[in-house]
Formats: sequence, structure tokens, C-alpha cells
Amino acid sequence: MLAAGLTSDWDQLVGQTASRLKIDESIAVSTVEQLDELGMVTTTASERRSVELTNAGQDRYQQLSIGVEGITQRLYGDIPVDDLATAHRVLALVTERANAELRRASTAASSR
Repeated sequence: MLAAGLTSDWDQLVGQTASRLKIDESIAVSTVEQLDELGMVTTTASERRSVELTNAGQDRYQQLSIGVEGITQRLYGDIPVDDLATAHRVLALVTERANAELRRASTAASSR
């Protein structure tokens, strides 16, 4: 994903957005286009467009990061580190398996 101060390739950003949010690529394209229309990102006009956060986009990114950090602290702050590590390993394994199932289902659906 695009972070403050970084530039990303358009196709790479769209692909990462679709993959991480488990959405169709066309929706990811629409989302990045909306960010451009709202002035949150700027894109180059070249064939291989690059995308960069604008000052407004960086401000919004920072606001969201602060909000997420506060929520994360309230959710996880008092849980022992060892318990968090165990939960992380279990959730990573479940996520890996879920992604494999989604790929299998997608492959099966496209072969019909």
C-alpha cells in the first residue's frame, strides 16, 4: 500500500489493494481513481503511471494511522506479549489457509 512520502506504480498499487482487501481489481482501480479525484493522490500522465500521496493525502493517512493506533492499543494493549505472539501465529496460519481456499475456489470457478 502507499505510505506517506512514497511513490508507487499504478498497477502495483491497484494489485496490492485488490489482494489485501480481497476485492475485484476493477473496484481497486475505482478506489484509486476516487483518491485521485479527491486530491489525496497525484498520478503522472505517463504510460506507467506512478502514484504519490499529496499533502492532503498524507494528512489523511496520518489521521487514519493515529486512529488505528489508538484502537489497536485499546484492543491489544493489556494482552501479554507471548499471548499476542501465539495469536499471531494462529491467525497467520488461518489466513494462509483461507487464501489458499480462495485461490482454489477462484481457479475452479474460472475453469468451468
